[in-house]
Amino acid sequence: MSEPTWPVECDHHGKSHATFVCQHLARGQGRGFFTSEPDADPRPDAWCFACEQVVNAAGEWNDESEAFAAIRMLCAGCYDEVRRRNTDVRRSLDVDGWCLGTRADVLVVTPDLVFAAPERVARVPEGELVKTLFYLVGTSEKGHYVQGERMWVRVVRHSDGWILGTLASEPETSGTLVEGADVEVPYHLVIDVWSDVL
Repeated sequence: MSEPTWPVECDHHGKSHATFVCQHLARGQGRGFFTSEPDADPRPDAWCFACEQVVNAAGEWNDESEAFAAIRMLCAGCYDEVRRRNTDVRRSLDVDGWCLGTRADVLVVTPDLVFAAPERVARVPEGELVKTLFYLVGTSEKGHYVQGERMWVRVVRHSDGWILGTLASEPETSGTLVEGADVEVPYHLVIDVWSDVL
């Protein structure tokens, strides 16, 4: 939780107090924003979607998940900026059975991957394809599980930094998301572009 008794001097925000977030939130954008005890503290400890997946896999915070998170201390003003930058509207695994992954999630598996530049994503014409990471809830004999799949989305139109499109891949994980479904992808979650004209 934040520490009002720990004074922090920030070049941008001046004097405030200490708050704590994972390394991915501190330098990232659109990575999801998860917290503990949100009612008890206006600036509770926070972590990203990738950290949430690691914690869920382990069942708790432990040495591995804490090392992955590599918690950073920020001033209260920087915390507020990080929250705005990383909180985006994302589908819910619990409600929708799928959600979008982040570029940080992709880099965990393929650290050398070079992403399409935002200006290139913005120029993808209608009918062409972009790729993004999806997390889908599947069911096996052992119960529910979450599977990551990189799939293509056909662009229908652009809207204020978002691609509105339809899923152009058939998910290997059967569930609520099927080929042809309407999906919305923010530019910063596009990991690849397939277009003969770009």
